[in-house]
Amino acid sequence: AASCQAAGPSYTTTGDVNLLVTVLFGYFWVLRFGPTDSVQRLAAASLTVTVGLLVAGVLFPSSVWIGGRLLGGVFGGSASPAVLCIVLGLSGTGFRRSSVRRLAILAGGFLLALSQVRAGYVAVAAYLVIAAVIGSRHLASRRVLLALIAATPFVVVTEAWRGLAAYLIRDTASLATLSDRIPLWAAVVGVMMRESPWLGLGFYAIRPWTLAYNEGIGSGHSSYVEVLAGGGILSVVAFVIVLALIAGGLRRAARPGAAADSQSYAQAALGILIACMVLAVTSDEAVTGGAASFGLFMLPGLTSALLANPGGRPNVGS
Repeated sequence: AASCQAAGPSYTTTGDVNLLVTVLFGYFWVLRFGPTDSVQRLAAASLTVTVGLLVAGVLFPSSVWIGGRLLGGVFGGSASPAVLCIVLGLSGTGFRRSSVRRLAILAGGFLLALSQVRAGYVAVAAYLVIAAVIGSRHLASRRVLLALIAATPFVVVTEAWRGLAAYLIRDTASLATLSDRIPLWAAVVGVMMRESPWLGLGFYAIRPWTLAYNEGIGSGHSSYVEVLAGGGILSVVAFVIVLALIAGGLRRAARPGAAADSQSYAQAALGILIACMVLAVTSDEAVTGGAASFGLFMLPGLTSALLANPGGRPNVGS
């Protein structure tokens, strides 16, 4: 832990540079190719990773299966690409062909079930509910939500929910502490509040304290905790404000009076935001790399492009 603490500044520098590159890459990607192409390429990348992880689960099981769950292992997290596949498939904008859209939804759902990541279930459920509330133009999300509601009485009456809940929730005893994450967050944030409440301990430099809590843990296991403990109160307030501005911008772009194409892509981008924000609660992937990170930091460019052209088809780039 002492050696990690000494290397804290280098962790911070490297992490900040990676974060800046990700944000700029996402912004200029949207500026160059436009919202339509950007969303579709993100969907294609998510589907490629999802299928790749499923194949790796068969061919290289020791590399991707951890404790009986297909979590991705050395290839990165599995929940983020799976959730993005489902969200972009249901949104109707991520994939041009309906057959590919169905494949994405099925592959994403299958990988998410094998990963047993509870935050992933919540992310998909949150997207379905909000898509229904804002009046999604695409029927796929509504149909899935209605099918789940219709199946609920059958599952309850037949008591099939017991086996389903046992598989999906895994260990109910771990729910109270979110698999020991809450005590970890309390310990790390407690150190931050004592030593540097406003500026934090340094981005991506909290590893010494996570190791002190549990030698088998390397991160804060939450993007929000990484930002709060690493950058302090000022950073987490700025982070929340940015997320709120993106959400407000996408909500305006998705308003009923907007053009059909712009509205559809704004709703898809809103789905990406919802998924990433939920996954960020129990994973640091949204700020440290991976599908959730690129999806999240592509949103400022998407929001700007959609708001800049509210009356017509989303621009195709410059």
